[in-house]
Parts: sequence; structure tokens; C-alpha cells
Amino acid sequence: MRRSRIAGFAPVVALLAAGCAVGSAGDAGNLPIRHGPVPATPSPVAGPAVIGSVGDTAGRVEAGATVVVSVVLTKAEQDERNLKAAATLGLGCLDRIGCTTPTKIGLAARNGAFEVPIPTGVYEPDDPIAVTVVAERGPSARVATTVQLPRSAGQLRLDAGRIPIAAGAPTVRHAAGRDVMVMPPMGSAAGSVSVVMSRANREGDDQFVQQDPTTDVSGGYDPRLVEDGVVLLDGRQPVSGDGRQYELSASLVVTGTAVPPSRGASCYVDGGRGQRITQHPCGLTDGILDKRWLPQDDFRCSAGRCPQEPRVRDVTVVLARAMRIGLLVVRGCGYTCRVAVSADGRVFGSWREAGSDAPADSVLVLRPGSTVRAIRVEIGGGGFFDGLREVSAFR
Repeated sequence: MRRSRIAGFAPVVALLAAGCAVGSAGDAGNLPIRHGPVPATPSPVAGPAVIGSVGDTAGRVEAGATVVVSVVLTKAEQDERNLKAAATLGLGCLDRIGCTTPTKIGLAARNGAFEVPIPTGVYEPDDPIAVTVVAERGPSARVATTVQLPRSAGQLRLDAGRIPIAAGAPTVRHAAGRDVMVMPPMGSAAGSVSVVMSRANREGDDQFVQQDPTTDVSGGYDPRLVEDGVVLLDGRQPVSGDGRQYELSASLVVTGTAVPPSRGASCYVDGGRGQRITQHPCGLTDGILDKRWLPQDDFRCSAGRCPQEPRVRDVTVVLARAMRIGLLVVRGCGYTCRVAVSADGRVFGSWREAGSDAPADSVLVLRPGSTVRAIRVEIGGGGFFDGLREVSAFR
């Protein structure tokens, strides 16, 4: 489940995200992973259950794979849960229906077999069941396969058969200044690959969880957008095999190596009387990419608003020297963000809207060979001023 960056709305956003994804495969990077002792054979389930086995595409048994069994809710059922979560700020989710998809999690035994209870809850008795098997491929990659099973009312056993899972891991191909995620081979492709990128946060047991928002990078991405931070790539692809349709999902944690020449540059904000307040150090060039900066500000500027600038605030980053810059990445820029650059640090050109080309970041491509000494970022809305995280200038 995706996590929200907006702490105050985290419960509602998380529930809505879960509701919208009901019955889908989910991104491999966000699926739960079960660790612990792997039994020789699966424990029998007293009651309705999904049975089956897991094997990888190299012909090996996938012992210890996590098995996620969930109900594929109808659109009406999804809408009801989403509306309830939003209307009650999550409090209504404590009733019998809840707000998320009914789900059970199990483990493939050493012989590859599994037996997982069919989730209980309030839903239509003939709603299909989605079975997803997920496994780790080293410390930074996961693969998953999902198959949908039709179900009739009163059916006690659903046989998923042998579910294949990719033996390999996803990789990144570097070509012509762009990086492209490559899915591991499995079956015959039945559709195109879709890939999204997000910032990646570590959450216990070295698990990286996808953060909203995400950006479509199916056609590849400029590696400078990662900088020397960490992102999570999540790919999906419909595949076919053994007469069935599957959805392959794979995730990969990528650590960048691009350090911008703007790293460590100074910056200042204007106070309530127009005075320049130099930041010591500048929290927008310190290489901490995923935390909001805490500007040293004028006490008159409550919640980011200043008496003489009631509608906008700006911050100016001053490079150590004038240099040729071709790409600006303003992290946490938001929808009201504008950027202007100066060749001498005094006279700035016209404001330019920065286009979104990275998760929650804005990217501005300058004319080739543009000389830049200073970068000014303007934010509307007052309180969003401290939502900025980093300003990075690349050659």
C-alpha cells in the first residue's frame, strides 16, 4: 500500500489508495513479504481455501514465497469503501465491511505447495479471487505473479494450479542518457510494460515502500532525476503461459550516483522588511532529498507568509560561481512553483513554470549552454513554502 507524504491525511489517503487498488496485483515493492520458518508441507485449512503451488521459470520450487489471496471487488464495492473512508476520515472503516479489500496471506511450503484461507468479509459471493505470489530476488528486487480465479457461491476449494514466478530479477538498461527498467522474462508478453518511479523509504527489515506520488517512466528516465538518492521502480506486464493469463510485477530499488555541481551552494530568503536572511547551511542544497527543509525565517512571516509578500514567497540559491547548466530539478516544487535564473546573480529572467517530470519534483530544461549563477524559486500559497526539499542544478 502506498504511503502518503502528507502526514495529516495519511490515514484517509492510505485507505483510499488501498480501496482503489482492490483486487489488482499490486506493485511488487508494496506487497507484504512473510519471513520465518518454511514448513515441509502446507498446513490444512479448515474451511474455504485456495490451494496451489509455486515454481520459478527455471523449473525450481519457490519454497518460502509469500502468497497473497484477495477478493476482486466490483466497482460498486470499491466505490462504497472509498466514499466511506473519505466521508468518515477513516472512522467508518471499523464496521463489518471495512474500507480495504479482504485479504489473507500465506507461505509456500518447501515442496512449493500452499493452502491459504479464502478471505472472509462482506462482498458478493461470486466475486473472483486474485492470487499473487511474491518473492525477493536479492536485497533490492522483488518479483510477483498474479492470477485471477473465478468463484461460485459456496465453493470450498479453489485450485490455482502451478503459478509460475520469474526466476530472474528486473534490471536497468543504460542507453542514450536514459535509464530503462527491464522486466525479467516470464512466459509470452501479452501487453506492454508499464513502469512507475517513486521516492523509496525504508520501512523495517530493509523493505522499501513506494511513496505517492508516482511518475510514469515506462519510456525511461533521466538518471539525474535520481541524483545520489534512492528510488523505487515498479513495473507491470501482462503475460500468458500454460493457457492462462497472468500479470507479472517486478520492483527494483535504484541508488543514483549523480551529484549536481550545485551541491553545497548558499541560499537566502527575504524577510518581512525585505531583508536578506542567509541560510546557514542551505537546506536546499545539502543532499538530503526526501526531507522538507526548515528555513531560518523572519518571525513576522507566519506559516511562510510575509506582510509584504502575502501571496508568494521565494528563495534564491547562489552557486559558488557562474556555470553552464542544462537541467534544474526543484524537489517539492508543487503546483504553484515558478523558477527564474540569473547569469550574474542580480538580474533574473522571466518566471518559467517548471514541468513535472519526476515524483513530486519539477524539472526545468534550459537552453544548451545556459550560464547560471543564481536560481530563484517562487512558491504561492504561503504555507507550502517550507514544502521544498532540494534545488539541484546539473550541467
